[in-house]
Amino acid sequence: MASAGDPMDLRMDLLERLYDAASGDRFALVNWQQFEENLGASAVEVEHAADWLIQRGYAEARVLGPMFSITVDGIDEVERRRAERRRDVDLAAVVLTHDERREVEAVIRPVQEALDSGELQLSGDDEADVRLQLETVQLQLRSNRPRRPIVGWALSAITGIVTGVAGNAAYAGLVALAHALTH
Repeated sequence: MASAGDPMDLRMDLLERLYDAASGDRFALVNWQQFEENLGASAVEVEHAADWLIQRGYAEARVLGPMFSITVDGIDEVERRRAERRRDVDLAAVVLTHDERREVEAVIRPVQEALDSGELQLSGDDEADVRLQLETVQLQLRSNRPRRPIVGWALSAITGIVTGVAGNAAYAGLVALAHALTH
């Protein structure tokens, strides 16, 4: 629903409703008055929004009265906006939340400390791999958008190495978090 004070929100909401009512068909005629109640705006506000869409080329008045149709530009605008919203949602699905960042930091800290102190005894190749995976995780945590799959797979690689050496109980949090971030 459009906010009562923002004409642009009302205009774009009306455009999306026109698109939906016309099923994206630029030849379908739609009565803009049908949206007045659902938009939470007055008849005059909706009429002005419809006029704005027509003046900007997003809609077209094909007959006299409150009937209009969506144009190719209107279709493109709605589809662009929806694709952008989907991209934002998709990005949110792959970026670690603030709480996940803290959890990752808490889980990798003991691994790093055990490795640095010599408490975690690994072969040369395994130690190099774990250090590289820890560095990958730390670089992701410093990023504005740390990627869940990258962190998850790095934690999985660490898990595969350290649980064989230290036993599952010592790094249960690491195992659970790696699984959560990769599934």
